[in-house]
Parts: sequence; structure tokens; C-alpha cells
Amino acid sequence: MRAAVALIGFLTLVLGANCAAQTRASHDVSITVPALLRLRIDDGQPVADAWVPLAVDVANGVARIAPDHTRLLILANTQWQVTATFAPDAGSERLVLGFAVEGAATVWSRTRSPQIVLRGAATGGWRERTVRYALAEVPADGRYGGVITYTLSRP
Repeated sequence: MRAAVALIGFLTLVLGANCAAQTRASHDVSITVPALLRLRIDDGQPVADAWVPLAVDVANGVARIAPDHTRLLILANTQWQVTATFAPDAGSERLVLGFAVEGAATVWSRTRSPQIVLRGAATGGWRERTVRYALAEVPADGRYGGVITYTLSRP
């Protein structure tokens, strides 16, 4: 009988220590959420890079830009930036194009170098921003053009 009581006592001690150890166990769990960056331009199609053909007609010293703006929709779960690159057509190399976004300074571009026109943090849903176009100076009467390429990326 004493042996049975001793065995029960020993098992209680071992099992109790084992259960106590289990209640104090800790685990590190981590997940990696990939960066989500989506850009939509006017027609609502998601793209990584998007381009907009630009036409500038100048008559009697008055310039008309078509389109005069582009609506961008951005979805991101991380820091992001949108760059714009203006590639002028042959004969339009002297154009200095401005990208104006409400609440920010106008960014001017003469070269094919990407210019940061927007930046921000996680959007928490689709964020709409409108980029308006301007010219630094009106060129001689004629027709000018080029292509604007928008790229959404992480800084």
C-alpha cells in the first residue's frame, strides 16, 4: 500500500510539473504580408506601369493640352510613390511639362528622368488623386506630343 501511495505521489509530482511546464510554454508566430501596390488610371484597369498619350496644340500663342489631367487610383499596404516620366515625341523635346497635384508643388519635367509626383503611406483602400498638366512656357504655334508613363513603387 505504501508503494502504491508513493507511486501515486511520484506520478502526481511528475505530471503536475509537466502540466505546469506546458502552461508556461511560449511560441513566436510570425507572418509575412507581401507588399501590395496597385495603380489604376482612368479606365480602372490595374497596372504596374501605365502610360498616357499627351497632345499639345498651340495656336496664336495659346496652348491646349489633351488630356489636361489624369485620374490615378492607388491601393497600397505600405509606403509608396508614383513617378511620372515624360517622353516627348520628335520635335517636342523643348516642352517642359508640369505635373500638378492638389496640395503639392508642381513638378516640372523636361527630360526622360522619372519625377516623383505623389507619395504616401498605406492607403486603407483605393485613394484617388488627380494629376493636372501645365506647360512652363508656351512653344511656337504647332502640334506637340509625347507619352507620360506612371509607375507605382516602394520608395
